[in-house]
Amino acid sequence: TPAELISRSFLPEFKVLITDVSGEESRIFDRQFYVNSFDSSQDLDEEGIVDSLARVDCFSDFMRTYSHLPNFGIDLCEYARSQAPSTCYRRMKTEFQVRDPVAMVTCSRALNHMPVECFDASSRLNTSQSHRAILCHQATSLAPLECVEKILEAGGRRDQEEIYRVCSRAQDLSPAECFIEMSQNFLNYMEFTLRLCPHYRRG
Repeated sequence: TPAELISRSFLPEFKVLITDVSGEESRIFDRQFYVNSFDSSQDLDEEGIVDSLARVDCFSDFMRTYSHLPNFGIDLCEYARSQAPSTCYRRMKTEFQVRDPVAMVTCSRALNHMPVECFDASSRLNTSQSHRAILCHQATSLAPLECVEKILEAGGRRDQEEIYRVCSRAQDLSPAECFIEMSQNFLNYMEFTLRLCPHYRRG
């Protein structure tokens, strides 16, 4: 995905490695992009204070296994509310043997075990690991997977990266319904689906 085509809805959230799906196989290469816009207020407690201990606990847990990757640990745990991101990362590496960037995308800001469960279940989509990582980032249920499946049933292309971004963080099927509505009635404006259709979790 060329940098100039990234939608304005992909505002700074966390650093990952961008996916290139121009060939037969998706690959991940070194460039920054952002999975979804993000309201940083969700990282604050009721008194407006970040949970520093949760973040350092996450980092400490990560470093026990991956002491050779401190920068990954810092990026992974920067927004942690618990050890969930480091636990997710470890499971992604041991259970699926994914590359480090795939685990990072899947697990950053994980709130529980669901990003891993989503990634596992999304194998039935028969798409690249990088697409599955984008889809399952910060998942709290299997709704993102169901969202993509609804779009595919309506004729969406499996290699179309936008559908995985639209469905990332989905809480129900409405992002899919939005995407389908745009594709059926506003085809000339499909470039705006990434601004209109995704769910944006608030604190």
